[in-house]
Amino acid sequence: MSRLRRPPAPAGGRPPASALDEPAVRRDILAELDGVVRWGGDDRTPDESLCGVDVRPGDERLVRVAARVRGRQLEPGAGAGSPVNVLSGGRRKAARALERRQRTAA
Repeated sequence: MSRLRRPPAPAGGRPPASALDEPAVRRDILAELDGVVRWGGDDRTPDESLCGVDVRPGDERLVRVAARVRGRQLEPGAGAGSPVNVLSGGRRKAARALERRQRTAA
């Protein structure tokens, strides 16, 4: 898995605070990305500062997610910062299912 690093955690601590420190938000984002991105907090040896692409180049999910993200840049009100309810039933169900799959695969 290729990995992108957030700023390092202080010795013996957690990474610096961000909006992703809210578990429901983090899980919702990962689920919306169809499992293409994996969070290091789900690894056997958890590292909360890591996120990375978890599919091979050319994987259909990667192609589909990339196209969806690009399309949102062109649609007013649909890109980054647009409001969503991360606690709605369907979104939470998808987020929990992805969490189980990724933790099992760790």
